[in-house]
Amino acid sequence: MRVYELSAPAVEPLAYAEVAAHLRLDGSAQQTLIESYIKAARMAVENLTARALINRSLRLVLDEWEGVTTLPKPPVSAITSISVLLLDGSSVTVPPTAYRLLIGDAETRLLIPNTAAVASPGLEAGGILIDYTAGYGSSAAAVPQAFKTAMMLLIGLWYDQRVAVTTPVHGLLLPQAVAALLEPYKIRRLG
Repeated sequence: MRVYELSAPAVEPLAYAEVAAHLRLDGSAQQTLIESYIKAARMAVENLTARALINRSLRLVLDEWEGVTTLPKPPVSAITSISVLLLDGSSVTVPPTAYRLLIGDAETRLLIPNTAAVASPGLEAGGILIDYTAGYGSSAAAVPQAFKTAMMLLIGLWYDQRVAVTTPVHGLLLPQAVAALLEPYKIRRLG
């Protein structure tokens, strides 16, 4: 199982003006730097929580059908398409009537009640393509405030200190406040 980003988020959860005010910056002399910090902070928060903050298109690639498949990077709002690649190079689209999307806050599962009723992939690997939309919404207003606050704290740390500090989480050193803000949103896998 592999997941690929087909389209990047159209906006970031924080605007330059918000971050500049937080950092007490005047003018736009640091705008390029701050915008790179905004993107890096979003990516860090998404990686630490295994979630997508702003809507984007993702593709999950499977080798074979499973009755239930957990879609990475929740929240998931919609399946765009499911295609099965055949041995002759053509593809078959799985109709929406053949699957159900079970949407939850911590995970979204794709349920295919009868895998025998859908086409089998003709390739040994990567023959099933599931395209979907993941994220809290298409605007910054849709992103929960805890994520934005964590991003703001990270950006402030990076701008002011430009060195690593405090608690290691997945190899990344985080301020305790950031770790505490993100903890309830982390997705954990059992087993």
